[in-house]
Amino acid sequence: MKGLAEDLGIDADSMDDELDAMLDEEFAEKRERTPDRRECQSIYRQIALRLHPDRGGTMTEPEAQIWYRAQEAYAADDVLTLKQLWSHIANLDENVSGLSCGEMISSLIETQAQMEALRVLRNSLKREPAWNFSRLTNKQLRSRQVRVEKDLAAQEESIRQELDHLRVECRRLSAWQQRWESKHLGAAEQINLF
Repeated sequence: MKGLAEDLGIDADSMDDELDAMLDEEFAEKRERTPDRRECQSIYRQIALRLHPDRGGTMTEPEAQIWYRAQEAYAADDVLTLKQLWSHIANLDENVSGLSCGEMISSLIETQAQMEALRVLRNSLKREPAWNFSRLTNKQLRSRQVRVEKDLAAQEESIRQELDHLRVECRRLSAWQQRWESKHLGAAEQINLF
């Protein structure tokens, strides 16, 4: 390599440095993926999905600043800065910064009430038979299966009876249609004879 560099009139040491730099760039992405690096990539992807210029068109000045800071933090594997930027973006989307203390407190109270209502609903649903299949013995499962099969057979019979009733009704309507057509077609033929 040094001989080639000398033939071209290039400093061999600087050529080695440039070659090392190129190889470092080429293989930088293949470096070991640590949990911090994976978290960094995950957060950066979320930010990119929200702010990348190709996805959303023009950016406001604050969004552009966040975007450039995110790129710098990603290049430096700075997870904390990326988390902070993501938190800032999420807060802007949810308009949390525009809430007063009173609104936040009332939202918190409402959320707690909703959580309690969900807990009560969950506890009442736990008593529903449908939630306990995994805890049933084979005998209990078989009993439920037999009960469901009986219910389905009863529903099937009811549907068959309704279908038979509809067939009878269709035949009655068809006969009525034929009588009406023959009556009106016969009258039309008489008119055409004159």
